[in-house]
Amino acid sequence: MKQALNDIGKFIDECLYVKHNWREMHPRKKKSGRFSKFWVTAIIILNVGFTIADFVVFAKTGAEPASLTVAWFAFTTGELWLLTRIKKAKIEKEEPSE
Repeated sequence: MKQALNDIGKFIDECLYVKHNWREMHPRKKKSGRFSKFWVTAIIILNVGFTIADFVVFAKTGAEPASLTVAWFAFTTGELWLLTRIKKAKIEKEEPSE
């Protein structure tokens, strides 16, 4: 029984050693981050478009749509903040802890 447990322990150690060496020999390819770059660019363009539309509405009506403006920029800021948190979590996950 004791010999069988030692054999199992050696087998597990060998599997872990092979897995560790596999990671060193075949590192993961980093993705380019096209998804977040797309959304950051889209949000900036949408914010510029919204600001222009806001100016047009203000010029035509003489009243600023304040609540809409606050809601829009709160939404886009929240989206950018969430993208930042996701990216930060991925970076922290990839870096080895020391």
